[in-house]
Amino acid sequence: MTNSAKITRCEVRVVHLARATARRTLMEAELARVGIMAQAWDAVDASDPFHAQRLAAMPEDGAWGAMRSHAKGCLASHLDAMAAFLQGDSSHLLMLEDDVFLAEDLAEWLTGAYWPQEADLMKLESWRDDRLRILLDRRALSHANRRIQRLRSRHSGSAGYIITRAGAQIVVSSGLLSLPVDHLLFNPFVSPVARRLATYQVTPALVVQGNESAVMGTRRKPPKSIGHKLKRFVAELAILRHAPRLALGSAYLTSVAWQSNGQSEAGSQHNSKG
Repeated sequence: MTNSAKITRCEVRVVHLARATARRTLMEAELARVGIMAQAWDAVDASDPFHAQRLAAMPEDGAWGAMRSHAKGCLASHLDAMAAFLQGDSSHLLMLEDDVFLAEDLAEWLTGAYWPQEADLMKLESWRDDRLRILLDRRALSHANRRIQRLRSRHSGSAGYIITRAGAQIVVSSGLLSLPVDHLLFNPFVSPVARRLATYQVTPALVVQGNESAVMGTRRKPPKSIGHKLKRFVAELAILRHAPRLALGSAYLTSVAWQSNGQSEAGSQHNSKG
C-alpha cells in the first residue's frame, strides 16, 4: 500500500446559512460533543440580493444536469471556503456542512501521520441512500479502527471531507462552475477536477447528514426531466472502465455505513475481506 504523510494542522470550516440559526445551534452542540473547534463560514445565500448576481452568472446546466440555485450557492460556498483556506498556512482543511452528525472519534482524524502520501482528498461521509454503491480498492490503510481506501467511482454528498492544500488549489483554480460541489469533487465520470484528485474514502464513515430534520423537515427535490435522467445514465456508464478491477478482484462495489465510533466495523465492510 501507499506510504503515509502527516497532517500538521487541519483547519475546520462549517458552511452554514446565516439565517439558519437553529441549524447553527445544533451544529455548535454537535461540534462541542466531539471536542472540535470550528470556524463558521457564511454560505452564499441564493435568497440574498447581495449574492444573486453572482449566482445568476453561473451556468444553468452542466454534465450532471440542471444547476439550481441551491446547488449554485453550495458550490460557491465551498469554493470560497477553500480559497480562504489557501490564504493561510494550514496543511489540510476539514469541510463540514451544518446538517450533520459527527462520529465520536472525528477529532482523531485532524492530526497524525495516517494520511495517504498521494491523497488530495478524503471523503468522510456516508450518503443516506443505501441503494448507492461505490467502487473501492480492496487494499486499505487503517487509522483509529477505520479503513482508508481509494475511491474509484462517484459518491454523493459534500457534507464532510478533508482536502489538502494541493487538492484545494486544483479545485479553486479549475474555474469549473457547472457541477454541484459533490459531483465536482467526487464524480470522475463527469468532472475533470475529480479525475485529477486522488480521492480516498473512510469506512465506516465519520459524518452523515440528518440533523436538519429536527428543525426544518425533509426538503423535497424537484422531479428530474427525461433528458436529465438520460444524461445521468450515460455518465454512469463510465463505471464500465473499471470492469477489469472488478474482474480481477482489486476493487469491489459496496455501500458505506456511518458509525459513531470506530470500535467495530460496520456491516458494509464484509465485502472487503477475501
